[in-house]
Amino acid sequence: MSAKDVLPHPTTVSRRISDVAAKIRHDVVLPDIRNCLNKWGGGITTDMWTESYRQVSYITVTVHYVTDEWKLVERVIATREFDPDLRHTAANIKQVVNAILTEFSVDPSKVVFVTDRGANVLAAMQDWKHISCSDHMLNTVLTTLFDNLDECPQIKALLAGSKELVRYFKKSGLMRHLNTALKQEVSTRWNTMFYLLEYVLINFNEVQHILTTRGEGYRMAAVDKALLEVIAPFLEVFKAASLELEATGKPTLHLSLPWFCKIQQNCRTDDSDEDCIQKLKQKASSLLNTKFCLKPLHHAATALNPKMKAMKMLSDCERDAVYEAMRSMIASTTAEGKNYTPSLMTSTDFCFHVLFSFAFFSVGCIAPWAKNIN
Repeated sequence: MSAKDVLPHPTTVSRRISDVAAKIRHDVVLPDIRNCLNKWGGGITTDMWTESYRQVSYITVTVHYVTDEWKLVERVIATREFDPDLRHTAANIKQVVNAILTEFSVDPSKVVFVTDRGANVLAAMQDWKHISCSDHMLNTVLTTLFDNLDECPQIKALLAGSKELVRYFKKSGLMRHLNTALKQEVSTRWNTMFYLLEYVLINFNEVQHILTTRGEGYRMAAVDKALLEVIAPFLEVFKAASLELEATGKPTLHLSLPWFCKIQQNCRTDDSDEDCIQKLKQKASSLLNTKFCLKPLHHAATALNPKMKAMKMLSDCERDAVYEAMRSMIASTTAEGKNYTPSLMTSTDFCFHVLFSFAFFSVGCIAPWAKNIN
């Protein structure tokens, strides 16, 4: 069978694709935005990046909302080249994002924006409801941690030695002798420092045998196995957090607070820790406190989750503060001209108006929480 009999001509595809996209926008996207996003609220994620070959910058805007059937939906409504004549200033970023939202009839007052913590992006979002991406914040914690290891020379040497070891195995062709390939750290990709150390540890004995046989055992001098066995599990908690928090097919807002507490627990020092490990954990804990910025929405989402409503990770004083913040959210919502009172507000209304598109819990899930704050 000829491909021509099955596939349309490329020109036909290029001519038709705009028509098909326009129809989907008119028949599906715009009604959804009007009936769900603009009615109940939602989330918007946006990011910018630069293509490395031609140095062309792009911007993407994605909308997230819950349908009347309680289905969590995400739609990329725009991926476009950022005008090369425009600098990446806050004013220009806001102008471009606002133009895209206007094109799709999105009401910015109904949504919460989720972005990274670039200074220009944060400034662009200052007039809108905004929270920072938890994965970006975790990555910033780790990047800052490993970029400043002067106080931990053993760990700094371990990382440098591991990177050089992987580079040598790839360059020399020795990788083919390993049962499991080594992985190199890539600064622009999350968790690759963990994968670097994990696979060096997994292959440690094989690598050592290969190099010793070749009379190149000196290449392992900086790779301390005992240190690897401590740092790899330490980083594994960060990896588990980032993988769960980056999910798009299910809500994740309620997970930020529990993971923050779990990672802080992971950063607690122990008397048995070597001095360099204690310094690493203390620095990681400090960075987490300053760079992982939790907002009231994170706490409210955790409190509304049936499995976490007790918020055992918080002290009594902290729990009371969360409940008070939620009372303020209810008061703020009812003051927007909705013409109903907290006693008459349905749990569905509260979820959608207060917790935007991440309010995914079933209607009955609010009842146990309501007893605690009345």
